[in-house]
Amino acid sequence: MPLAPLTDNPFTNQNSENTYTVPVSDDVVVALNECQTEGLPEPKIATQPGSVSDLTASDTVWLLTYTDGALTLADTIAPC
Repeated sequence: MPLAPLTDNPFTNQNSENTYTVPVSDDVVVALNECQTEGLPEPKIATQPGSVSDLTASDTVWLLTYTDGALTLADTIAPC
């Protein structure tokens, strides 16, 4: 199966009216992904470290990973 960059957002926020309290691990990893295209032959995803305060971005779609009931990894979804 050939691989190709993600060109649109495959997820929709079905809870835009709801908020949830989430237990966060002391060593949570926050990854801020961004699509880079300028000057490149093909788009690529660039990842920068983030912080827990970045999780408040209301217009961002997050992929959340939990371990033992606490948030341990948060990745932004960055379509190219």
